[in-house]
Amino acid sequence: MNKRIVVSALAVLCLVIIGALVVTLKPEATPQQAEAAPGSPSAQGESGSALTPEQKAELRLTLEQASQELNQGQYALAQRRLEDAATRFPRQQQVQTLLHEAYVGQQQWQPAYAAIQAAINIGPASAPMHDAAGVVANKAGFVEEAVQHYALAMSIDAANPKYPLYRAQLLLKLGEDDQARRFLMQTVNLDEAQDFAWGTLAQLALRENKPDLALQYITRAREIEPTRSHWIIEECKALRRKNEAERAAMLVTGLPQEVRDQPGILEELATSYAMLGQPGEAARAWQERSDRLPNDWYAAWQAAVWFERAGDFEEALRFAQIAAVVGPEQEQPRQMLRRLTSAAAVPDDQG
Repeated sequence: MNKRIVVSALAVLCLVIIGALVVTLKPEATPQQAEAAPGSPSAQGESGSALTPEQKAELRLTLEQASQELNQGQYALAQRRLEDAATRFPRQQQVQTLLHEAYVGQQQWQPAYAAIQAAINIGPASAPMHDAAGVVANKAGFVEEAVQHYALAMSIDAANPKYPLYRAQLLLKLGEDDQARRFLMQTVNLDEAQDFAWGTLAQLALRENKPDLALQYITRAREIEPTRSHWIIEECKALRRKNEAERAAMLVTGLPQEVRDQPGILEELATSYAMLGQPGEAARAWQERSDRLPNDWYAAWQAAVWFERAGDFEEALRFAQIAAVVGPEQEQPRQMLRRLTSAAAVPDDQG
């Protein structure tokens, strides 16, 4: 069967929530941001003196206008205004932090990092600033250096559990499991209600083929978030690793329909039924979703795949036709429909 790749919770966490880049490997800064670096000629302030009342009024108006534009989603307009302001007020931290927001709104990750790094260089640097720098730099793909940003955030705010959690996620992306485990434990020591930390510890245990330990961690995660799909999926995997596919199937069938109906969880149910030698049950699970959501091509296609595995070619053909109609741009159901239609056209005495 062509199985849709289910992105693991670990990967979802690593790609969605964090990242950073240290000063030693910065993307090329704009001229305005380069001027804001400590020690540059313009870094001593406007003509080496404090802002005049007129400059303060101009700066205040610029920041208000830019903030309004950002709130309205006018990121390019805010960017032009703030880039101009950065040349006139190179030592004003708020100009750089708003410029960072303007770049983020346009998904321009490297300029966004350069702007927030300029704000950090101007000072004072805060843990949320390092967090913001981490997010945009991770988006730019600088994972190794990102760890150091969260180390700095932790040094400023040692009581915040999200910083060791994010640091652990970055370390996992680098394959440094032991270091990641240390910071995950630090996270739950700071706050036992961090379900992502418990769930990620479970994933690490499964990597090491320790399903019993994984189930202990999953229990903690699901006590906090009982219906989060990440942890249900991991519990199913851990149970099947213990050759307890029936328990895994019962876990899913016992969930509320709105939780059970999620594609990732249905795939776990189908995999468990397959392990039990019951492909027909897997097909019926996908059929139920397809019947409820007639425009879901993937559910219809999966129903077709599992009906074919169960030997019910009539139902497989029917759902392949549904999938091809509601997902005309999808190649998998079209290929399956052509194959099943061709097979159905062969007379029995030639089969």
